Amino acid sequence: MSYVDENLLPGEQVVYRAKLHWSLFSLPMAWAIAGLLLCLFGMTDDQVVALVLGLLFLLAAVLTLPGPWITYRTTEMAITTQRIIAKRGWIRRDTLEVEHRGIGGVLVKQGVMDRIFNRGTVTITSAGAPRSGFPGIAKPLDFRRNALQAKEAAQRR
Repeated sequence: MSYVDENLLPGEQVVYRAKLHWSLFSLPMAWAIAGLLLCLFGMTDDQVVALVLGLLFLLAAVLTLPGPWITYRTTEMAITTQRIIAKRGWIRRDTLEVEHRGIGGVLVKQGVMDRIFNRGTVTITSAGAPRSGFPGIAKPLDFRRNALQAKEAAQRR
């Protein structure tokens, strides 16, 4: 069971869940693509060096995959009917839980490549708490829109 689901209050429901962007896996994917191309080139032209290099690149892909995979699996951000809940980390955990009435703002930072790939850093500001930024979030503007809608709905209650 996820951290968010384990820590829901009675009557609280998840409105939106954010995910990390797939670009988190870009280094292992680059190693794997390069390795496959070298292996294919090595097998067709009988190039032993290219085949060996390709296998080494594939090994590099396998070795660089666990870090991003653990990050992907252990990072959660959710908007509920009462608050925003965020958690990252596996062994060392970093959590943030802010009630909607305590949210000062939801900031989105995107560079040019972030805008192209629809990813960004979401920072939640709240009174009495330090800024908490979560980089590499897919569809960060959707997250901000849902957070502000949930905050508005909570204020009406």
